[in-house]
Amino acid sequence: HSVSIAQTIHNGASNFQPDPNNPCANATLSAAGVNPQQQIATAQGFIAAGKIGANASPYANPILSFFGGMYGYYNAVKTGGPNDIKNLPGHSGRNPIDVDAGNISFGITCPYGAGFCQFAAGLAQTLGGHPNPNGTLATGFDTPSDNAGIRIGQAMRAAGCHE
Repeated sequence: HSVSIAQTIHNGASNFQPDPNNPCANATLSAAGVNPQQQIATAQGFIAAGKIGANASPYANPILSFFGGMYGYYNAVKTGGPNDIKNLPGHSGRNPIDVDAGNISFGITCPYGAGFCQFAAGLAQTLGGHPNPNGTLATGFDTPSDNAGIRIGQAMRAAGCHE
């Protein structure tokens, strides 16, 4: 009896390890038709555009550039953004594979450190009016299965799936 990655994530397990020969290989992303390298390229493009915009001001400095990059990343992953898998054409927020693929993609593409990325995802959910009481303060009260997907993506990023 076979268990899909989506089922594994929703059952609370987060010990999925990507193929050691390809840190970007992931069954859930494949099932959703998501190309992790394309997601990374899109996120990096939005971060670069945010930095360029911030540096175009007469007050350009590294701090402004950093926050400009964060704003660019936010625009890539926000609801309706190009990296919001569940809301792309042909996908659905009601399809657990699309939801899981989006969380894994977020984990791969978020370059701001594991703790910050996990908290930011939950904070966005909480500010959107959907805090999950099963989440923790460290995860911004994110849905535990969503956070498990983010951690899978972060493990893939740490293994080299971000270049």
